Amino acid sequence: MASAAQDVEVDGPTASASGTASASGGSGPVVRIGVDGPTTLTVDGVEVALSVAERVVVAALVLDRRAGIDIDALQDLRWPDEAPRTARQSLQNTVSRLRSKAGLAICLRAGRYVLPGEVQGDAEVLSALRDRLAGGRPSTADAGLLRPRRHRWFADLPPTWAVRRAAGRLDALVAEVTAGHLRALRTAGRLAAAVGVARDRCAISPQDEAHWIELIDLLLAAGQRLEAVTTYREACRQLAQDHGVDPGPGLRAVEERIWASTDAPRPARRGPLVGRAGEEVHIRRLLTAGRTVLLQGPAWSGKTRLARAVDTGWPVTALRVDCRDSRRQPLGSLAPVLGAVPDLPAAASSLVWRLGQRVADALDDVALLVLDDVDRLAPLSREVLADALRRSGCRVLATSRRPGVAVPGRDDVEAITLRGLDAGEIGAMLHLDRGSAEAVTQLTGGRPGLVLLLADAARQAGIDLRMVDRLVEAERIPPPIADALLSRVAGMGPQARATLESLAIHAPQRGAWLDLTATEGLDTLDGLVRLDGDGHPRFCHPLFRRVVLDQVPEGVRAEADLLRRVLEADGRGRPAALTA
Repeated sequence: MASAAQDVEVDGPTASASGTASASGGSGPVVRIGVDGPTTLTVDGVEVALSVAERVVVAALVLDRRAGIDIDALQDLRWPDEAPRTARQSLQNTVSRLRSKAGLAICLRAGRYVLPGEVQGDAEVLSALRDRLAGGRPSTADAGLLRPRRHRWFADLPPTWAVRRAAGRLDALVAEVTAGHLRALRTAGRLAAAVGVARDRCAISPQDEAHWIELIDLLLAAGQRLEAVTTYREACRQLAQDHGVDPGPGLRAVEERIWASTDAPRPARRGPLVGRAGEEVHIRRLLTAGRTVLLQGPAWSGKTRLARAVDTGWPVTALRVDCRDSRRQPLGSLAPVLGAVPDLPAAASSLVWRLGQRVADALDDVALLVLDDVDRLAPLSREVLADALRRSGCRVLATSRRPGVAVPGRDDVEAITLRGLDAGEIGAMLHLDRGSAEAVTQLTGGRPGLVLLLADAARQAGIDLRMVDRLVEAERIPPPIADALLSRVAGMGPQARATLESLAIHAPQRGAWLDLTATEGLDTLDGLVRLDGDGHPRFCHPLFRRVVLDQVPEGVRAEADLLRRVLEADGRGRPAALTA
């Protein structure tokens, strides 16, 4: 037995103890060694049973096929803590048994054990498969190797530096094989199979953003847009919650590709986004890059309309919250998120973080949260939203009338200030000539919201805005046009409305019978009423008089008609009672 265990150094291929020739390139048996999990040894497809010591020796021989392994390193791998006195003799006996039972021609060169060249290890098999896939044709002969799974390389060896290095080389080969397999499947048009491979790879390495990007691109190529949206949300959630990593620019760019890939009709808007097309694109880019956007500007500057245009066209789930609802009912602003308004005593007895956690859980499937009028958010709702948004990765788009308002739970805020439109911009966007554009500017004060309302109203009434002046001679203005123009005086007090009614009734008499006490409130009607060269008040545009006159109550209208008849009958242009 001792003589059988003695190793003799050779320079060429060595005959095994059983006398089987193993020259490279000969017709000997096909020997395959696998180190994924417990080490396996197969000869011509038949697995050879190995003891624990034999598995360690075979796995150690695969660590470095070219250099092999010396007896001291092999001893450290077999007994990491403390080797027995008979360790060297035991290892030599193990090598001798492998030569005998498997016909494995293990050579001893320069004091190192080396496997013969014809033995196939995992590295050789993977390299050959990688080269075959490089031709662009998918392979079906190696289904076990092509299916992504979690590998346990060298499970029989302790995790030394050399073992980890060899396992890293095998992982790199697996990544190259998987990438080549995906390319070959995509080239062959087998997108469903490619999606399955990419999905398995993401399950194995969810922290790798590149894997998610490739899976989403494959889903888009296969026409599975809804699946792509769901996968995108899952990728962001896993990266943020499980690994504490924010989505990088590559994954954020996928969101734009999802949006660009859809050919489904989008919900119709009430009207064109006048003068805001460039700002809409800019906002989308900021949100896609992970920034929080705040639209700030005065009333009727188009903040809400622009926010609705963004969330309507957003490729994934968007939720709009009207922050003014918390003024009508406690925690009313949270109703769209929670589905119901929590009972106030119950909410007060709970900690803010508990409500925040409920809101954060509800926001898991929301990609864009729109906070309209965030400056009017009530204190408790603000605290709950701030706590929830610190835990949630959804994007936030907020609007505010006051500049510099803080967005709950977000520090990196990109503020965009909106302004009114001049006559040139209105004309360009509505395809009007300069005269018509100036008329629309007078009617709306250049406020984008009113421009949109007037454009919508003209479309509903079938009226070309270039013919808007002709409405002055109409017996009655179409209701959509009237509502759009009257919205400009919405919120004015009764004194201002009485002034407008008096001016509309007495305009033909150059304002002679306008109540002088009413003129004190003309400064509140800036943009609607002006003083002419004689100091008489006049509407800035005749259409305002026509609209206001149509809204005058019937009793006031009857008295005005009677007064006009008295003036005509007297023939002097002034009532007799006033000339006495």
